[in-house]
Amino acid sequence: DWWAYQAITAVGGRMILGDAPTLLYRQHAENQIGANDTLRASLLRLGAVLDGRFAHWLDVQIASLAPLVDHMTPEARHMFTELCNARQTGLLQRLRALRALGLYRQSARGTAAMWAAAAIGRL
Repeated sequence: DWWAYQAITAVGGRMILGDAPTLLYRQHAENQIGANDTLRASLLRLGAVLDGRFAHWLDVQIASLAPLVDHMTPEARHMFTELCNARQTGLLQRLRALRALGLYRQSARGTAAMWAAAAIGRL
């Protein structure tokens, strides 16, 4: 669902987000990622930043979106390209790029983890 959201909006599709949930998300032990709404889950995500899994997830997302670059809106193509470039730069350039792009995650803790990943070169 996250990839579909990224792909659809990158090529100019419009997502309409409702106020009320319409699907129940079932958490179970076999979930690959799971919800990030507890302190334990946040600590696990931080562990993913530290051990490089977060960067790997981003690698996979970038690789799956790369074939769409020619179909992306100019704004989405710019953001995609700048994020890819920022990942290859030094600390200050990476943090400046992240700030300029205005990227964020769904929660304050998620956004903090993303900034931590950028700060330690694991973005």
